[in-house]
Amino acid sequence: MAEAAFSGIYARSGWSAEGDGSGGGSTLDYTRHVARLLEALVQRLDVATLLDCPCGSGVWMAPLVQRLQRARPALAYIGVDVAAEALARAGGHFRGVPNVALRRADVAHDALPALPRKGSLVFSRDMLQHLPLRDGQLAVRAMAATGAEYLAINSYLPGNNKDVPYGGYYDVNLLLPPFALAPEWCFAENFEHVCGGSARYAADPHKHLLVFRGDALRAALDVSRAATESHGVVHL
Repeated sequence: MAEAAFSGIYARSGWSAEGDGSGGGSTLDYTRHVARLLEALVQRLDVATLLDCPCGSGVWMAPLVQRLQRARPALAYIGVDVAAEALARAGGHFRGVPNVALRRADVAHDALPALPRKGSLVFSRDMLQHLPLRDGQLAVRAMAATGAEYLAINSYLPGNNKDVPYGGYYDVNLLLPPFALAPEWCFAENFEHVCGGSARYAADPHKHLLVFRGDALRAALDVSRAATESHGVVHL
C-alpha cells in the first residue's frame, strides 16, 4: 500500500514538480539551512556512515554528500525509499558520487541495513508526517534497530499527532503520544539569525530536527539489535 501511494505521488507530481518531485520542501533553496545543520552534525558527531530514510529524489542530498565527502572522503551514504521512481531520480542526482548505495524499502515494514555502532547516523526528514501513526511508530523502531550511534528525525513543535492515510499529512510531534520521545538535542530546521532580540526563520519556524543517541532511544523503545532480527535488519 505504501509503495503504491508514494509511487503514485511521484508519477503525478502530487507534491508538485519542485524538488524533482519530492515537493517544495526539498528544493535546494528551501533546504539550505537544514543542509548546513546536517553538515555540522556529521562533522560534530564524527559520522562515517549516513543512512537517509527516505532519500526521495536526492535533489538536495546529492550535492550535500559531495560536500561532506570533500572533508570526509570515506563517508558512506545509503539512501532508502519505498518509491521506485524516487530512487530512479536519486540515481541520476547521485551519478558519479562514490560510496553511495540506494535501496528500495518500506522503512516501517522492510529490512534496513545494520549500521556500525560508532560513527553512524540515521537521518529522517519529512517521512513520518506522511504515514499512518502505526507505521510511523514502526518506522522509528526500525530506524533505531539499525544500531546507529545517532538518529536525527524531524518533528513539528508544536504539532498534533493524528492518523492519516499513506501520503497524507499532519504536523508530527515526536514529543507527544504515541511517540513520546525525549531527544538529546533539538534544532530549529529553518533558523536564520537573531535580529533585535527576536529569532528570524527562513521558513516554517515550527519545524525542528530532533537528535537522539541511539542507545538511549533503543532503551526507551525497548529495542535491541538482537531482538529485532525478526523485523528484518540486514547487514551490509
